[in-house]
Amino acid sequence: MKVYLTTLDSATRDDLGIIEEMLNKDNGPIKFKVIPSNLKTEYGERYRESKKLSLEDISKINLEVKQENNIYGDYLVLVTNKNIEKPKPITIHGKESWYSVFAFKDIAVNSTGWNEITEQRSYLAVAHQIVENIFQSLCHMNLNSNELLADVHLQSKGCINDYCKNKNEIHAKYYPDLFVKPARTR
Repeated sequence: MKVYLTTLDSATRDDLGIIEEMLNKDNGPIKFKVIPSNLKTEYGERYRESKKLSLEDISKINLEVKQENNIYGDYLVLVTNKNIEKPKPITIHGKESWYSVFAFKDIAVNSTGWNEITEQRSYLAVAHQIVENIFQSLCHMNLNSNELLADVHLQSKGCINDYCKNKNEIHAKYYPDLFVKPARTR
């Protein structure tokens, strides 16, 4: 399986190379590859004009990038500094923007605001969000459904399916041992 990575933000391009190298270090059936995208296109213009990206925006942009690069049937991850709208009709309250989202094989990951919880290595959080979304997509999780409530943990447990209302809760996904309660001693 191939997973392609792209961005329309110049500040994120260097991180994509680091993420690609890091995720390809392990042998396995998933291969990651950075591909180009172009701001001087219709999708680039749509992207520039957007304040927030909806699932529809992400799907349209990813489709055009896939067509431009002759990619069909594979995952494409758009790493973005734009906020990502919460899918509808989700009834879980607490955050209006998401850190990442997927629709079938189209994924978007917000690349901003990770430095504090990753000790200035935001590419670690972005890579984690990529893997999380691939996993959830392969599990056929439905983000546009109230069934999502059965598939996520509303309280952070250090699991890939924690809902995480804020980025500090996501820290538990990277370092779950920090959140395990110690056994009682007598």
